[in-house]
Amino acid sequence: MTGVTGAGRPPGRDPSPLEADHLDLLVSLYQRARRFSVYYDERLEDFVAALRADGCSARSLARAVGVSSTTIQTWTRRAQQRQASPPGPLPSDPP
Repeated sequence: MTGVTGAGRPPGRDPSPLEADHLDLLVSLYQRARRFSVYYDERLEDFVAALRADGCSARSLARAVGVSSTTIQTWTRRAQQRQASPPGPLPSDPP
């Protein structure tokens, strides 16, 4: 059988140059969004940990932002773990 792959399906077409460029752009945007997400997740966790260290309770913070107190505790724990780990590059603007 001509034109059939080993899996028994006919081969698909290659993307056009415009489609490939669009796909590449979307992948780049996806990767950038993930980097920003990690950056701002860490800033949020650090701020929550600072508020907790300054006396705010997990329950009061949870009420203020509409999440569970377990979420606040998780954010606090992650920030504390990062602070306890060996220092890496200083955070700056998102990549």
